[in-house]
Amino acid sequence: GHRSRQDCGDIEVLVDPQSGAFDGLAGPLDGVRGRGATPSTNAVRIAAEALGWRRQPATVLLLTDGTDSCSADPCRLGWELGDAQHDVTVHIVDLGIRPENVDGVACLAQATGGVFLDGWAEDVTEELAAALGLAIRLL
Repeated sequence: GHRSRQDCGDIEVLVDPQSGAFDGLAGPLDGVRGRGATPSTNAVRIAAEALGWRRQPATVLLLTDGTDSCSADPCRLGWELGDAQHDVTVHIVDLGIRPENVDGVACLAQATGGVFLDGWAEDVTEELAAALGLAIRLL
């Protein structure tokens, strides 16, 4: 959520998915600031839909600093996407999820064959750069 405070429906596709669009993400993301709600599970669902995951292989990269705060179950979504007869993978980069909450988020990546990159560290800048580099190569 970045437009309305504590609004679990505040999910927006800023750049339409298309091949080679990665370089064009910096501009639209520049002004985005979290406003409290973390609708990450539904955001992944919307991203998978935008990528047409039922018709073609899709990869979603989720950057998150917290667990879903909107009563959605990321593990359940992982099982739904992972059990489907389609090729969808979710990779997650942790930007500061509390260690005791990691399992509740990592299961989404694991259930879809994705990777969970843990960004919780003393020097998060160096680890984040390495995690993002790996995530981009996975795409």
